[in-house]
Amino acid sequence: MLQVEKERLGERALIKISGALDLGTADAFKQQLVPLLLGETEVVFNFCGVKFIDSTGMGAVLDFLEELTLLGVTVTGWEIGPTLFEILQLLGMVVPAENGWVLKATDKEIPLALVCRDQ
Repeated sequence: MLQVEKERLGERALIKISGALDLGTADAFKQQLVPLLLGETEVVFNFCGVKFIDSTGMGAVLDFLEELTLLGVTVTGWEIGPTLFEILQLLGMVVPAENGWVLKATDKEIPLALVCRDQ
């Protein structure tokens, strides 16, 4: 089961995603996010609770990042664990940066933070 929650992180919205992000939940992911992001200009995504993600789930995330860019919402960070980090590395989407790592999913680089441990 997929869960999406919103918290405040100063001026930014913190979106916590947990559960499985796959073929069965990709549409729900987008449907749950849209109302949470109305009126927001900056957002940080926390994927620490994502226990499984497949290519459909990753595609949903990347598509949504593109949509956010078009809507003028800036993604200022991704908080992830080692498993998702490895997947992003294998896909060639993570590159070293001056202060750590960045996600190269769109024409922008999004800072990554390894802030959680896989359970």
